[in-house]
Amino acid sequence: MSLANWRDRAPVLKGLPEASYLYLESLAQEVHYSIGDVMFEADSPADRFYLVDEGKVGLEVSIPG
Repeated sequence: MSLANWRDRAPVLKGLPEASYLYLESLAQEVHYSIGDVMFEADSPADRFYLVDEGKVGLEVSIPG
């Protein structure tokens, strides 16, 4: 997947050295979620990085007590 269209739109990618950018691009995958899908949960491994191209993402927070 090419991240070329993201390079100017995502500040986190702008300052990356070329080698780091190319490495991320080699790992990039396009995924689609439907309304109500869960992308990740608390305490799950932080092994993904998301760039949202279209739509909205909601965040639910549960506070014990």
